[in-house]
Amino acid sequence: MTRKQAISTAIQALSKEGSNQEAIQVLQTMSDELPLNRWSETAIYDSVEQFILDHGRVPNASDFKLRGLPPHPVIKNRFGITVQEWLAEHYPVEKPDSEVLRKNVTDPFITEYLRLKPCSGEKFDAMRSTGIPCWFTVAQHNGTTRWRALLEKLDLPIYNNLPPQQAVKREYKVSIHVDPDFLDAIVGCD
Repeated sequence: MTRKQAISTAIQALSKEGSNQEAIQVLQTMSDELPLNRWSETAIYDSVEQFILDHGRVPNASDFKLRGLPPHPVIKNRFGITVQEWLAEHYPVEKPDSEVLRKNVTDPFITEYLRLKPCSGEKFDAMRSTGIPCWFTVAQHNGTTRWRALLEKLDLPIYNNLPPQQAVKREYKVSIHVDPDFLDAIVGCD
């Protein structure tokens, strides 16, 4: 049980009695301000446990900038390691393998690409089904940032929705006007 849960239980017990409204208000204020100014080891663990209960997940390093969790220097001073190292040691979270993640993103993209046959990344994003990642996400997982490079890397056919060029025979009429003064200047005739 975290400190916040213990205070909440005490508030509920006092509320049932109906007395000590002042004590209930003080306990509620303490609950809202937890953790207090000094970060003890138990206060740090309590705040992380409370975060897990509130958000349904283990905090990451950027969450330690939020109110309610100790700042990075507190963890460094108290435990002698960084927040990321502390989280990995005390609250390990299994991260998916990058190859598996890449495959999970790329396979649906390939299927959708072959179905839609788009001529550009923008058209793919506009026509793709819900749940299919955008082309740029797939490109980043495959180590590129360009549409054409992604298609070449995945050995996908390149579709061009332009109609084939037809040879059109055109006749042009050219009229040449020669200025006599210009000819005199060039040739040098007087």
